[in-house]
Parts: sequence; C-alpha cells; structure tokens
Amino acid sequence: MSAGRIARFEIGVNFFRFEGWIKSEDDATRGEFVRTAQYSPMEGTLRQIVGMALGCMVSWDHNFKLSNPTRLEVTSSVVLAWLRSRGKFFADANNPLYDTSLFFDSPKGVLYLLHSNEFSSFLATAANVNREDKVFKFMMSLIDDLALDEESTPRVVPSKEWDRRGEAIYISNGDSRMCKVTAGKFEDVANGTDGVVFVRGATLAPWKIEDGPGVDPFKESMLFKLAALEKESDRMNCRLWWLNLFACHANKPILLVTGPKGSGKTRLLQGMKQFLGMREDGKPDDTVNDIDPTDKGLDAFWIIEDRGRFEIFDNYDSKIKWAENAFQTAATNGSAKRRELYKTNILVTLSANAYMGVTSNNPIFTTEGGGLPDRIITARINAGRKVSVGDELKRDIDAHRNQYMTWLVNVLKAALADTAPVDTSINRRHPDYGVFAVRCGRAFGDERGAIQAMETAEIDKAALPLLNDTVAKEIVAVLRGQPTPGSLRFTASDMSDMIIKRFGDDDSDDNTKKIYGPRRIGKAINKLSREFSTLFAWTSGTIEGRTRYDFTGLTTQGKLLFDPPGGADGGGLVDLNSTSGKSPLENAHAGDFFQNAQSNPPNPPEHARAQAQSDFSTVKGKDNGRLENDGLDDDDFDPEDFEL
Repeated sequence: MSAGRIARFEIGVNFFRFEGWIKSEDDATRGEFVRTAQYSPMEGTLRQIVGMALGCMVSWDHNFKLSNPTRLEVTSSVVLAWLRSRGKFFADANNPLYDTSLFFDSPKGVLYLLHSNEFSSFLATAANVNREDKVFKFMMSLIDDLALDEESTPRVVPSKEWDRRGEAIYISNGDSRMCKVTAGKFEDVANGTDGVVFVRGATLAPWKIEDGPGVDPFKESMLFKLAALEKESDRMNCRLWWLNLFACHANKPILLVTGPKGSGKTRLLQGMKQFLGMREDGKPDDTVNDIDPTDKGLDAFWIIEDRGRFEIFDNYDSKIKWAENAFQTAATNGSAKRRELYKTNILVTLSANAYMGVTSNNPIFTTEGGGLPDRIITARINAGRKVSVGDELKRDIDAHRNQYMTWLVNVLKAALADTAPVDTSINRRHPDYGVFAVRCGRAFGDERGAIQAMETAEIDKAALPLLNDTVAKEIVAVLRGQPTPGSLRFTASDMSDMIIKRFGDDDSDDNTKKIYGPRRIGKAINKLSREFSTLFAWTSGTIEGRTRYDFTGLTTQGKLLFDPPGGADGGGLVDLNSTSGKSPLENAHAGDFFQNAQSNPPNPPEHARAQAQSDFSTVKGKDNGRLENDGLDDDDFDPEDFEL
C-alpha cells in the first residue's frame, strides 16, 4: 500500500492542488505526483469548503498533521479564494488605506468596508470562525494586504447615497438596489451597475417608484405647509437647492435658512433630509452638526464634509476664526489635507462632498461681504407659525416618501433630457447650479418662478452683508430715506452726523459717536463696495483731501429690493404670497431695518440705540459653546473715530 506526502499545496478560486510524492510501503520506490480536486464554491458554504480542503489533505497524507501555522494558512487561503469567487476587492482611489478598503459582494449587491462591523460579522459567520480566534485575525491581515495590492485590486471612488456619472444619476435604494436616471427615463438596477457601487450603510432607506408623476414635497408635505417661509421665492429656492443635490456639481452653493429662534429653521432642513430617507450605519440620519469655534472645529468640519452628501450646520450666529474660509473653500470644490493619525505623517485628502445647509438667526458672518455671501442662497423663515417637532411630521413624511421620491426622479429625468439653452449668468458664482435649476423648473412646470427666485437670491447676496453690518445698514437706511431714494452726496463726516441724528439725540454719548464715526463710515463703504454697487449707483472722489461719495440712485436690483410692487416707477419684485404692497425683502425684515428706513422716518424706538450699544460691546464669554461676537473687528476701534 502506498501513501502520499504533501510537499506543496495551492488553493484557487475553484480548485485545490496538492504537490508531493508517492512511496511504497517498503519505501523502495517513490514518484512525484500532482493531485487536483475541483469544487464549486457556490454549491457549499465557506465552512464546508474549508473542511473539504483540510479533509483532502489528511486523506491523501495519513501522516499529515494540522499544525497551527498550516491550519492558519490553509483556512486563510480558502477564505481568500472564496471571496474572490464571490466578488471583488477595491481600494479607495482618494485614500488607499486599510480602513478605507472595500469588498463588493456580488450575490447580495452590497459594498462593505473591510473594517466595518458588518463585514467582520459576515465573514466570521460564513467561515464559522470566532472573531477573537487567531485564524480570523490572520486572514483579515491577508485580506488587508490583498485589498491594497496595486496589481490585482482596482482603485475606485465609492459612492454614498447618490452619485452622478456623466449624464446619468444613480440614487441608492437600500444597500443592494439603485435607481438609474437618464434623459427621459429611469430604471431600477442592481448596486454595482455601470461600476457604480454604494457603500453599505451609506445608502438611502429603501423606497418604491409609484405610478404617476408623484407629489412635490415642497408644496404638499405637512412640513412645508406649516413652515412660515417669508415668500414664495424662499420655498422655490429650497426646492431648487434640494433638486440640485443630485446634479453633484463640484461647486455647491450653501443654503442659509435664517429667522428668529424657534421659527423651525433646523426642522426644515432635517425634513429635507427625511424626504430622501438618509441614513447613517443603517439608522435614520437627520444629524445636526454644531460648529465648534475652537481650532478643533476646522478638523471636525472637514471630516463632516467628506463623509456625506447633505450636512446641516446649526446656529452659525457669530464670527468664527476658521469658519468663513472653510465654508468658502468647501462651496467651491476645495479640499483639506489631514494626517491619518497624529503619530504618523501619512496624509489623507478630505473632500468637499456634502452640500451644506446652515441655520442662523443672526448671520453676522456675512458682514465681510465678497466671498462667503456670494456662495449663499438664502431662505427666510419667521416665527409666525412654529413647525412641529413631534412625531406627526415624521409620520407624514414616511407615509408619502415614495410619492416624493417618484416626483424627484420624474423631475430629474425631464431635466436631463432638456437641452434648450439657459442663461448661465442667473447664478454668477455657481453657473452650473443655475442652469440645472432652470431645467428643473421647466420639468415641474414653473420656469419663470425658478428664474425669479434665483434673481431674488442674487440680490440677497448684496443685501445680506449690508443688512447685517452694524454701520452699513444705517448708511443704507439714510440713503433710502432721501426724497429720491439712494440719491445723496456726502462725506464720511456728513453721513456720521445723519446717522447719529437718526437716533434722536444730538448729545449722543461717545459710544454711539464711536460706532458711527467718520472712519467707520469710510471703512464700511470700502469693505462692502461691491455690495453697495449692486444696489446703488455711486462714485467717489477726493476733494480737498477728503473723500466725497456721490450716490445718484438705486440700480435695477436696488429697485427690485426696495420699491414696492406696482410702485410709481413700475418697479418691484413680484411677491406671490404678499398683498402688503411691500417688496419681498422688505417683508422679510418688516418691523426691523426697513421699518426705520422710510422717507422722512420717525425717530427709531429707544431699543434701537440700546441695540447699537449692545452690538458695540463685545462680550467675552461663551454661549452654547460659541464665542459671542458683535460683528465689529476689535482692531477697527480708533480714538479718532468720533472726532469730527
């Protein structure tokens, strides 16, 4: 009787091969042999295949002993072969690290992170191995190395929630399915179609396409019926911004929802996430991110931006050292380099993947003008009706979500099929956004409303800094209060006198004079010169060593902002919700700035002066983790500010 001796073995995707030699009982002769055993991984479980491999080896070589090293090697080799037969390994093209490596399980249509709890549980159960066993740790090490092998493992950019490739939009539908939307059509396809793979846990909750056009959530949902949005263009801008999420533009405008405390700003943005069924680790994700004013907040900001598609930043109510530049960078396709671990020098790239929704009841961060306000689309909400924070709103969204998603894909398919020309200057900072928004407006039957809303948003980019800057808003009030609105020739000293007189006290204290001193007047006009030029026609020049400003009237955009609809000059922006005779943006600030900006205005109430004094005094302290800030830079203070 002869027996075999195994010298080498190889385990492939669907075979075992053992190489060794045969000897006779008296060991007189021996010969080389190769034994190959075929198997089909799909016909048995992984634990059965591991047992088959070990059994074949023992049956061929009776003296073969399953030492721990051999058991580790055989089991791990079988597991690797089984995984290769079942799916593919991928490395993250942006950050090829062990923690970001992926495995796509073809039968399930699910993309796992190798170091996720889900993959560990899936593999340990399939192999019948305890995760604390040396075998499991050994094979995970082999898997990690294989997943980063440049020759055998392709690099991909994994998708989250939704993605766009060329003229096709892919919207995840649970972990294993997705909806592919192209020009004029949509279809339900498997995860992984066209090489688009969504990571398990970073997908939308399952949904179903229903018959018909679906339901517009910004018109019919309880959330938007209850929301006290100031005007129809606010609702439209929320709708257009939400639809643009799926265009996946590199440059992404920020949606700023501003209004008094308790007006439902945060709930509105959370509802827009709930329309989609956004999830994190399989659980509903309506996360709200606080803005940390310390330097650590910058690192947290970029981690948040990199991880998702739609993130909410709550209560941006003060100036924060790092925030303005970070938000600007993220809105224009920027990125940040961060070390993988503090104990290493490996750098990872954190990309601006997420569209940003921001809430604020005091957006003084816009007072610097220029960069950040130019990247913002504003929706104003007041405290007229509070949006419920109870379960009823969530139940309403859940009950109609399939209809909302059906409306979404119908709009997207029509927008992708639209090739008619669009004016790219509608949104100058984000032209791609403007073009897609107009096409979406055509798709749901309100192109004019979409264009009008974006025109309002462009005016807001100038209005935001001017109306939130302590000094600039008073300059605007004086200009608008002239017999010919916006027409006035003055020096900084002249304007300082006029503003101080607006407070009804010729003997104003030094603080008031300092706040509205000539030097501050000049600084405010110079800092916000572009914003002033948007709303007013003006020039400046030097006469006898002093700067003189010559404002000659309102621009077209200024008239749209300030003139009531149907006014004497026929100007004014149409407000679909208002019958008050005021322009939409006047309604947005009624009782605040605009109320004190009428021609021949009455003296403002006493609290206005008190507010100015409060604005002037910087409070050093913390409020809900944020440093208070008055919007005036400390280095702007100068003893000469009130010397006329």
